[in-house]
Amino acid sequence: MSTNSTKPAPSVVGQSLQFVPISSEVELPFYSALFSYKLEHDKLDDSVRQVVGLYEPDRVEPERSCKLQVLGNALTSDQYAQPSLAKLASNVTSGPIGSSRAEGTIKNTNTIEELRKINHTEVIQHAGRTVSRF
Repeated sequence: MSTNSTKPAPSVVGQSLQFVPISSEVELPFYSALFSYKLEHDKLDDSVRQVVGLYEPDRVEPERSCKLQVLGNALTSDQYAQPSLAKLASNVTSGPIGSSRAEGTIKNTNTIEELRKINHTEVIQHAGRTVSRF
């Protein structure tokens, strides 16, 4: 007589949608790339620039938190890549298993005064309208 010790997965039918807190993790090479692009390419152009990263659930408590990673190649790649430490000898351009692509934008102003002139409420509302289209 054998017994099966595995439990069936809990059902999510009828449960409310819950939002997961996100913690951000920006790699230092991203800041280096941003600085380099501003000096060598963008110069005084402060247009909005595309950024690609990845969401990765917390392996310890996946239902409680999620990590948003902005990697060193976030400004130059249309695909997200594995974090540099996990890459080792691989040329894989997809994220770790269980991760999802994260797309966004960044505006790198030239002066603190220009930053202060930005209507942050309007920026957040625009981001909300953009997300709600999906």
